[in-house]
Amino acid sequence: MIFIVNEMILFRYLLPNLKPTTMNKGIYNLCIRECNSDWTTVSQRGLLKYCAVVILVLFYTGGFSQGVIPTKGKDFWLGFPLAHDFYSFSKRCDVFITSEVNTSGVISIPQQNYSQAFTVLANQTTTINLPVLTVEHLTSEMIDNKGIEIITNDTVSVFAISFQQYTADGTVVYPKQSLGTEYRVSSYQGLSSALCSDLLIVATEDGTQITITPTALTQGGKPSGVPFTVNLNAGQSYQVLAYGEFDENSKFF
Repeated sequence: MIFIVNEMILFRYLLPNLKPTTMNKGIYNLCIRECNSDWTTVSQRGLLKYCAVVILVLFYTGGFSQGVIPTKGKDFWLGFPLAHDFYSFSKRCDVFITSEVNTSGVISIPQQNYSQAFTVLANQTTTINLPVLTVEHLTSEMIDNKGIEIITNDTVSVFAISFQQYTADGTVVYPKQSLGTEYRVSSYQGLSSALCSDLLIVATEDGTQITITPTALTQGGKPSGVPFTVNLNAGQSYQVLAYGEFDENSKFF
């Protein structure tokens, strides 16, 4: 990661060709190259003529030491947003759980009194197939009871996938301790009211108050750019479907 500082701006760049396994900690000199779209070099400029650069290569074996959000834990919450029916007979909502050690746990939908125990063998993956009609969100701007919690006895990683023939959506599920209180939503523009942008919120605590500012007219009639507030308890969920596109200015906190 590089931080380039001049009198006005702080930029952050990703360098795809830097390989942490071949570099040591330290401060490095760098030159900026101007390139065409095909990465053919047009010119080279001395970096120090324009700005001061410090490259901090801070890492340890197996990953970077700073700025990493933990993805492993013992308590997870998740939800399955609307997956538009193309081949409903093949639709699945699956959770994958893996660990470096043998462990066990419970996956539950607290607001529906649903629970299922499971075990995980070290370095293997346990797949849990959840009932689609129980967990998939179908409505817009209505408080639902479809939040899913996973509690384990030892540290695990969790992944979720909404699958049907020819299409699938997957995600890494962050543990509770890695969650935040402010989010921005960026999505594709919907093709129709049936194939639309959406966002889904699952509350992890009782008395959670959420302010949502959409950047498109919602299917429940909420206008673009006007904040509105929702109150949820742990395990409750709230999906918002759009008539337009939720861009990076859509946010909730």
